[in-house]
Order: sequence, then structure tokens, then C-alpha cells
Amino acid sequence: MSICEAIATHTNRRIDIELEAYETDVYLADLLEICLCYTKDWLERRGISLEAIVHRDDFILAHASSLDNPQLALLSSKPRSSGFDLAISNPPYFKLQKSDPRTQAAGIVVHGQPNIYALFMAVTAATLNNGGEMVFITPRSYAAGPYFRLFRETFFRKMKPVTIHLFGSRRDAFRRDEILQENVVLIAKRVDGWWTNRNGDTVQISSCEGWVTCLILVCVRYR
Repeated sequence: MSICEAIATHTNRRIDIELEAYETDVYLADLLEICLCYTKDWLERRGISLEAIVHRDDFILAHASSLDNPQLALLSSKPRSSGFDLAISNPPYFKLQKSDPRTQAAGIVVHGQPNIYALFMAVTAATLNNGGEMVFITPRSYAAGPYFRLFRETFFRKMKPVTIHLFGSRRDAFRRDEILQENVVLIAKRVDGWWTNRNGDTVQISSCEGWVTCLILVCVRYR
């Protein structure tokens, strides 16, 4: 996979990678396992080990315990000892009912009927180590509106935005599915307490008209 190839290209030391992928589509999960087997062989020839697992589970429910106690999740000043160093995702986009178990599991960071992608962002942030990074391709609707107010307050208290990339076209992203979305790529870093200790930090912003689609969430630990 591209992230593993990038790691191999830009490092000159021994690295052990632990990769966890989540995919509920059985067909895609099977293809992903095949790709990861190839990636493992490719990396081993370059002196890098890869231990990969493909979870066929709902990512939010699988990590719901990360949000049960705000002192142990996003509001915690302590990094998770078993967290991830890097997470990459293009989560699904649709609204959840208040009765949905995923909405209830993320009740401390959502309000009303949130879009599921915000729950992916919140849970991912909760599972990152302090200093860990996330790359998410999502709609940009979380930047405004009452449904996302609690999410924004909680999420950006811990996640420091590094790069934001905007897609100028609303129609090109999901033309096949006749879905209109205003999309954005966010690269953010978990830095506990960054909001109260800002020292001239900057955010890189860019834009384009094109689109590349990826539908698999990948979380990586490396040592």
C-alpha cells in the first residue's frame, strides 16, 4: 500500500510496522488482505517488517470504549499507551438517528443527528497516541452548524490542524452516486494542550478541482 511504500522510501533504518485496517465490505476486505500480503513481501525485501490485520468490524463500535470516559479519551491529558501513530480514512457519509448505537457510543462528542463521518474522526482522535497524526477525507460540514458544535469543541481541543486541502467541485466527487458533497482533506496532529499554547502556528491550505477516492480506514503503529 502507498503509505508503506512511502515509509520504506523515506527511511534508512529498521522499522517494524503494525497495521490495522477496518472494512465491513467482505469483498473489499478480501482484496485488501491480498494487497497486504504483497505489501508484506515487498517490505521484507527492504528490511522492514509488517504485521497487518484486516478487521471486518464496525470501527466506531469496536473502539467505542475510547469515548466512554472523557478522562480517558479526547479530554485526557495522557496519551493512550496502546494507541495508533497514524490513521488514514475516507469514512462513509450519512446521518445517524439518535437511537443508533454508534450515536449513543459517541454521545460525549456529538449532538442531535450527526453525520457518521464525524464519529469516525472523534473515535480515531481518541485512539491516537499523543503526537500521532490523522489524514481524513470528509465533507467540510463539520466546520459549522449546531450538530457539530460539541464535536468541534472537543476535537480541536486535542487535534492540531496541519494541512487542509479543499476540492473546488461539488459534483465530481460522487458523480456516479448522484451525491453532492463539499469535500476537504484534513491532516491533523494530536497535541494535547496545543490550543492554549499556540506560538505562531500556521496551517497550510490548498485547493484543486480533482478527486481521488479511497474507502478503507487504515491505522498504523510503527517503532
